[in-house]
Order: sequence, then structure tokens, then C-alpha cells
Amino acid sequence: MARDGTAAFVALPGGLFHVRPTPLLMTPDVDDVFQVHPDGSVLVVTSADAGPTGLLHLYKISVDQALNGAPHISDLTPCATLAVPNNRGTSTLRVTTFVSFAVDPVSAGGGDATVLLTFLAGGVSDVLSSSLRVRGMFAIASPAGSPTCAVLGLVNLGPLDR
Repeated sequence: MARDGTAAFVALPGGLFHVRPTPLLMTPDVDDVFQVHPDGSVLVVTSADAGPTGLLHLYKISVDQALNGAPHISDLTPCATLAVPNNRGTSTLRVTTFVSFAVDPVSAGGGDATVLLTFLAGGVSDVLSSSLRVRGMFAIASPAGSPTCAVLGLVNLGPLDR
């Protein structure tokens, strides 16, 4: 639900829907975790591994984008992409994932937002110890109405508790 109550969204097995004030499929690819941006768009995070690098992608989907047909995540350009070492080695298992994310307006009643994205990265390696798996949090600026976001930086980074 948007903070001002003017819009409501729901994730169902058929996708992510804008249900209020007018029903609209936002994307068929998301059926779980999302956040509502203060500008009325939705934010979605995906994760992937590319060799020894974990990739976290933040997507911002506006109602205007969905009006022309609900986009698939694979057809969108991420608002921001974050790369983290994942200690993957030769494993083919996915070892980087986002844990959670939250969005909040920069100022009361404003449309710009700060996104906090927490992640886990780690895995099996022939060279590095499993104790080098890490968790961390990034801060990302997401201006109102903009399809791009700016990574503000790493808020914290630490070893994964065993």
C-alpha cells in the first residue's frame, strides 16, 4: 500500500498487481517480495551469480510502464546493479541472495526515497574458507519519477554468523 493510501499492490501466483484504484498487472514475474516507492512505482530485487561475483539488481516499475503491457523483469534495465564477491569457486549453485529490502522517503511527504538492501554472499570454494561468506547492506538513492538509482554505498559488511 502506498503511504498515502491512494494505491495498493499485491503479489499473487500470477504476478504483481496494482489493485487500487484501478486493477493493473505490473509484471507477471514477481509473486513474492516487493516494496512500494513513494512515487507510486514498485521496487523488486533479484540476485544472480556470475562466476566469483554476485549480482543484486534493483528494478523500479512505474504504473506508466505497466499501462503499455506488463513488462517481464528480463525486459527491464535495472535501476541499480550491485556487485559483491561471492566466494563461489567452481560451484554451480546460486550463492548470492538478497535477504530483505526497505524503502523510505528521504523527507516527509517527499517522492525521493532511500532503499536499504541486505544480502548474503558465500558458498563453496576450493581456495577460500567458508568463514569468508559475508552479509551486508547497501544504501541506494531512488529519485521520484526516475528510472535510474544511485548507489550511495555499503552501509555495513560482516562475516556470516556460523
